[in-house]
Amino acid sequence: AEVCIPEHGRYAGVVCIYREIQQTLVRIGDKEPSFIGSSKWIGAMELSFVLDELMGVECRVITVSDGADVPGKARELARHFENVGTPIMI
Repeated sequence: AEVCIPEHGRYAGVVCIYREIQQTLVRIGDKEPSFIGSSKWIGAMELSFVLDELMGVECRVITVSDGADVPGKARELARHFENVGTPIMI
């Protein structure tokens, strides 16, 4: 499996292989070596660590309890896209 960064902006054409993501998480101390080659879940937090480590993209997590809370974050999300432009995970 592959995880691809959209091909626009300053990260154009960057592709990470699933195993490379696992290896990165082990290297930075987030996971144990047995994680490499497993089918264990890689969540948003883990992907934020990988983006920071491999591409220097700092991530910020905004927590909402359910979908009804998302409209209250609209201005914050709009500012993110205007000022930073990196992907978000919902």
